[in-house]
Amino acid sequence: MSTSHLCPTHKRELFYYCKTCKQFYCGICEISNECRNVHGITQTLYFFETEIISDFIKEEDSVIKNIDTSLDAIASIMQDLSEHANSEKKKQIAMQHKIVEEMNKKLLKPVSYTHLTLPTTPYV
Repeated sequence: MSTSHLCPTHKRELFYYCKTCKQFYCGICEISNECRNVHGITQTLYFFETEIISDFIKEEDSVIKNIDTSLDAIASIMQDLSEHANSEKKKQIAMQHKIVEEMNKKLLKPVSYTHLTLPTTPYV
């Protein structure tokens, strides 16, 4: 165990923790009756495990929130792209209709017969 987990008074491993007082105790330290009976003492191993798990859960929750935020942003971008694509599609269709109409006007123009020369001899 590192020196940060040793009792500063007795230089022994810290075994107990009072959550209310936020105080660690070794096996030699005198623990007040208030801590023992009212606050409740936990073993440091349990305390450290629960703190580590709690920190891990908080970190995971943060990661999940970031993923949710990213997914929301992606969904919004995809919606915008879809709307833009539909708008462009409508513009292209309108342009193609206009081209077809112009081609129909040119192709269906009345034919002028003044430039035609008819044969002078009848067909037999």
